[in-house]
Amino acid sequence: MRCKSFLAAIAALALALPALADWDENDPNTKWLQMPNMDNGYNVFSTWGIYLGGLPVSKVVADDWKCTDPAPVTDIHVWGSWWNDEAPNGWLPTFQLTIYSDIPASSQQEPYSQPGSVLWSRILTPAVRPWGISEGEMFYDPNGVLPLSAEKQVWQYNFLLAPQDYFRQQPGTVYWLSVQTTELPEGFYWGWKTSADHWNDAATWADLPGGAWEPLWDPRYQGPLDMAFVITTPEPATYALIAGLGLAAFAGCRRSRAR
Repeated sequence: MRCKSFLAAIAALALALPALADWDENDPNTKWLQMPNMDNGYNVFSTWGIYLGGLPVSKVVADDWKCTDPAPVTDIHVWGSWWNDEAPNGWLPTFQLTIYSDIPASSQQEPYSQPGSVLWSRILTPAVRPWGISEGEMFYDPNGVLPLSAEKQVWQYNFLLAPQDYFRQQPGTVYWLSVQTTELPEGFYWGWKTSADHWNDAATWADLPGGAWEPLWDPRYQGPLDMAFVITTPEPATYALIAGLGLAAFAGCRRSRAR
């Protein structure tokens, strides 16, 4: 029993350590970074299971990134705002995060790159904190059902993955990330913040189920839009500590059994 208790404590420590800190701009474990556009950016409507005009809508937005090292994805951080700066009081939203393979642009098949097959998906509750006040920010529904509206408050959403939920990736491979709130109270809408950092093709959006992916274009200036997000890797010291404790637990259990 003593051995089992020790191993359980090690597992609990492994789960707790990733949640010790939010992401900031000096994080040395940043794998991919697209900062939020705090000047004339958009919050792109990305919400599951709501009704607009009496019709069910499940809108999702996705953007791509390229893996540059073999370390797994341990944390995902995004920025967003609420339509008209109205967040539901007492409601802690959950999000569905999905990682897809890449369908590259092809002149014969697809004129722009887009998400392919689903590789990983989780429904998670983030740690949330205020990030800053934006000027000239607008809420954008690519379908045009929700009117453009002005928001100022930008929030950071920190999704800290447990080790069993890490996404294992291959260096040099392009992946897509979608971020979508799950069901919200009626009249509340969340948007994923755009980034001034541009990589590869535009981000994409779709109405699910069954809707085709469409490139995301700036409704005012007609340029491609990209989304604000961060992909991070394990902290070496943290996981070296977990590994060391795990080896100690293994040795202790062997000694215990030998008796």
